[in-house]
Amino acid sequence: MDEPDEDLLGKGEEKEVVKVEKVKKERPKWRLNMPFWWRKYQLPAEIPDRHKFVPPKTSGKWPIRALLDDGIRVGDITATQKAVNAGADVKHRNEGGFAPIHDAVNFGQPSIVQTLWDNGADVDVPIRASGDTALHLAARKNDWKSVKSLLRVEASADLTNNVGETALHVAAKAGFYESVKELLAGGADPTIKAPNGYTAKELAELNDFPELAGYILNFD
Repeated sequence: MDEPDEDLLGKGEEKEVVKVEKVKKERPKWRLNMPFWWRKYQLPAEIPDRHKFVPPKTSGKWPIRALLDDGIRVGDITATQKAVNAGADVKHRNEGGFAPIHDAVNFGQPSIVQTLWDNGADVDVPIRASGDTALHLAARKNDWKSVKSLLRVEASADLTNNVGETALHVAAKAGFYESVKELLAGGADPTIKAPNGYTAKELAELNDFPELAGYILNFD
């Protein structure tokens, strides 16, 4: 019996190997341009159109306030101004009682203080829980640049917090020479007494800062 022809069976033929190149899919442009505070809302790229994320309109209060917070956090004057122009309220206080002016100091962004004040921010607004103003916060951190910026926009130097202390009391008892210097230059009254009956000079002495006490005493 004759053997079957190998050519008819396809034996001995070299099989053609087809290489399939993976095509890298581009990410949607709207995902690349979204601000970082929306990252948790982003969905995978390969999803049905009806489920794709739609960027929100900036007419709502929360997205606009988030844009303002982002600008303040990184010290971006342009972004802060754009958020204000879009309707962000520079006087609004969050659930913790913090206003944008407090955030500017907490994030160490003295350049934002002027922008907020130019747009109607109240630089003397207190935090609900502590009664601290932005000037108290700056003095507590020895952020003398923020102290200087706040005094430049007419922040009240002698306001007291919930425990009856001025920003000068706070800075003096902590030994923060730079902040004390800026506060005195900005008109802070060194004769005001804290609830314990001590002036800023005496608070500096009690906390072992004799040189600072001498500076306050001799300030003209």
